Amino acid sequence: MNIVIQILLILATTITGYFIVREILVSTLYAWFGAVFGLGLGYLVLKLEQKLKDISLKTIIGTLLGVTVALFVTNLFISRLLLTHAKDIPITLPIYILLYVVMGYLGFRIGERKSHTL
Repeated sequence: MNIVIQILLILATTITGYFIVREILVSTLYAWFGAVFGLGLGYLVLKLEQKLKDISLKTIIGTLLGVTVALFVTNLFISRLLLTHAKDIPITLPIYILLYVVMGYLGFRIGERKSHTL
């Protein structure tokens, strides 16, 4: 039964990757690249599942809580400060991505370390 669910996950990510790229780029050739990307994403999810089995529940909850709080604070910062003062800057999207990635990483690391003290 477990293998059936894994196959369904691989199929879902592959088919979804195909249709997403086909809709965005309107090309069947590029859609196959999307299918390959979806297949790789499904494989990565299965490998991540194997790694998560070895991590304690306390650590997982701590890191998820840290990431959630960090991304919430980042979202408040971006929506209040950057959208009102820096909306005319042409590189706002890279700034948003950078802030989300950095703060998400910091929240992950802090949540991981604090979960060991609980």
